[in-house]
Amino acid sequence: MTDREMANLTLRVALAKLETNPDVAVSLALSSLSQYGKLSKGFGPFVDRLVVLNRLDLEISVLKGISDFIKDRPSLDGEDLLAAMNLLVSKHASVEYRTKLFAYLLDSGRLIIRNQSQGSEGQSNRLSGDQMDLIYSYFNFPLHAFTLNEFTSGLASLDEVMSEMRQFVSPGLLTDPLRNPLPIERQIEDAMKVVGSKERDARLVKIATWLLGRRKGNEKNNLTLAIDVSDNISNLEIRETLRDYVKMAEIETLVEQKDFSGAEKKARSISLPELKTWELIVIGKLQGGNNSIAADLYEAALDSLQKAAATNYKTQLALILASLFRKHDEGKSLEILSQAVKFSNEAKKQEEEKHEIGLMFDTHLGGMDFADYDFDVLATNVEIPKELGKLAINFWFPCVNLSRQMQPLVLRLNLQRMLAESALKYVDAAEQNKKKKKMNLTKELENIANLTIIILAIVLVGLLARNYYFGTPKIDSVSVGEKIVVPELDFSNSNHTLVVALRHDCHFCEESKDFYQSLLQYASNAKDIKVVAVFSEENPDSKGFLEGMNPKFPNVKTVPFRTLRINATPTIIDVNRHGLIQAVWRGKLPPDREGEFFASLKQ
Repeated sequence: MTDREMANLTLRVALAKLETNPDVAVSLALSSLSQYGKLSKGFGPFVDRLVVLNRLDLEISVLKGISDFIKDRPSLDGEDLLAAMNLLVSKHASVEYRTKLFAYLLDSGRLIIRNQSQGSEGQSNRLSGDQMDLIYSYFNFPLHAFTLNEFTSGLASLDEVMSEMRQFVSPGLLTDPLRNPLPIERQIEDAMKVVGSKERDARLVKIATWLLGRRKGNEKNNLTLAIDVSDNISNLEIRETLRDYVKMAEIETLVEQKDFSGAEKKARSISLPELKTWELIVIGKLQGGNNSIAADLYEAALDSLQKAAATNYKTQLALILASLFRKHDEGKSLEILSQAVKFSNEAKKQEEEKHEIGLMFDTHLGGMDFADYDFDVLATNVEIPKELGKLAINFWFPCVNLSRQMQPLVLRLNLQRMLAESALKYVDAAEQNKKKKKMNLTKELENIANLTIIILAIVLVGLLARNYYFGTPKIDSVSVGEKIVVPELDFSNSNHTLVVALRHDCHFCEESKDFYQSLLQYASNAKDIKVVAVFSEENPDSKGFLEGMNPKFPNVKTVPFRTLRINATPTIIDVNRHGLIQAVWRGKLPPDREGEFFASLKQ
């Protein structure tokens, strides 16, 4: 048995013991780190279940264990471990607990950054630009996860960490995200001289966001400068968004001064619906015991959310509101949950990504860990008759397993929503049985049968939709280090041959055209980069897809994707002159990933 298999087996045992003997379970989970030498696949589900127990002592033990593990391994790449720690910190509802857990997160982030800045002989090196971006990504999470005054208690720790990191960073680099040692007023002046509104706006946005992030200690001056900078941005949409961020900074100050009325007034003036919704939710939460004021703010947040564009973020905000309304209006909570599914359905062009569905179930079932479908516990808690409980297990488990395979996300959400709603029917039926001391079992069995037919029909539609959206059945995908052969394509004369797999009916390919134009322009000015477009079959629409592009793909080939082991479009495969795969880039790349892509071509 390999170390990895042993670690995964240990985690499965830990997961099984978590409810009956949580202390032993945590010890086993931490021992899996030593067995495998890094984070195992099963660690995420273990953390999910651990959070449900609400045992702060165990959560701190896990975080401390991860922190110690990082400390003992100077060469460790700890991004996965930090992700697990982020998960623990972000999932905890209590501000007090989150700030305590956050201290371990900061400490581990500091250690990993220090490890990565060590030279091969243990000597400190200056951090590169990419490593600087890594630092900001590590500390960006907690800055956003802790809203308003929640984060203030961690500021001292953050300042300590940043201070300690300065020894590894060139002077002026860390204190200025623009990587420019000039005074900020001079940077604003220089930015205003830039020719071209797009480039000028980009520089001004960087300056304004930096000012907003550094307003502590010099708040009035930096906030005033940020307002001045935002007023000079030519793009109306960007200007309005920056003004909203300024208002959010002002709200934080008002909340710290306990001026909730002023904070509410400022929040209601925010123009971007998503930001307005979030600020109203936060101010409502901070009202404490004043339920009537909080309820009014949540209603206003819900009204604002209706105006937002359909995105995953909109869905998540709706789920948060559903959870908040559950405390005083169960009916409203269910209504908002239904809207969340509707919002998700509207966002059909969103990229496929991991989406936490547990909150949707927890909203309904009062905090029970329904994400793992523990029907024995469910039946015990609500006194569902044994016959009904057995049928639930027999019908639900196959549906749940199938639902996890469904693509796209919209259909998976729909099916899982129905599974949650069907569980509620049993809860409601059991409550009525408890009150009336009787239950028409035959009718309920008929309902179960009808519901099962509906669910299985949706599963079938979902599996068919997966083939429609993704074209072919799932096949093993290409991996870095493997050799690839494309008929009549010679790799030997270029350090980077970029094989771009496209499909004429792929909307992500269509949305990535601007990126491909930039890539072709970049390649035309490079000596050792070659770009080849590949389609899986001859189709007149493929030529139509390429029309209008300038510059055009210099080389277009038709090769069945199965022979290249390509299972999704768009995909870019970077091949070296020996025919070996150097990198694989799948899907529509967000702006930060586009930057990584072009950076990789310079290596």
